[in-house]
Amino acid sequence: MNHYKKKNNRYLNVKVTPKLFRFFRIAPFILAIMILLNFVLKNLQYEASKPILQKFDESSGVMYYYDKDSGELFTGKASWILRYGNQKFEGSYKNGQLHGKSKIWYENGILAEETTYENGVIIFKKAWDKNGIKIIETE
Repeated sequence: MNHYKKKNNRYLNVKVTPKLFRFFRIAPFILAIMILLNFVLKNLQYEASKPILQKFDESSGVMYYYDKDSGELFTGKASWILRYGNQKFEGSYKNGQLHGKSKIWYENGILAEETTYENGVIIFKKAWDKNGIKIIETE
């Protein structure tokens, strides 16, 4: 038991000023607040970059997409950078649902995924890894 006391005594004998001691006590909280602020700001930036809003209709179990400016069901093409992995997304919409082809590209420009939708339902899907090797093909 003396061995443990000697080992811990070495750290307790260090002269730490009260100011420095207070800093060491609050440093983890400051770091946590900075990480949380970074997360919130990145999410706000991501949502601002999307040209459309998505809302899930619980009664029908369908995801609908709305034009950010007019608030009406979105029809047309839209593209943005996805939140995770910095992948680019481009999709076609009709009456607020995915309709036609949607594509996702890796950061290096290689196609990651190509999906064909019909009124929000997946009809066909292909996916590739970062080297361009096909990994999924469904019909």
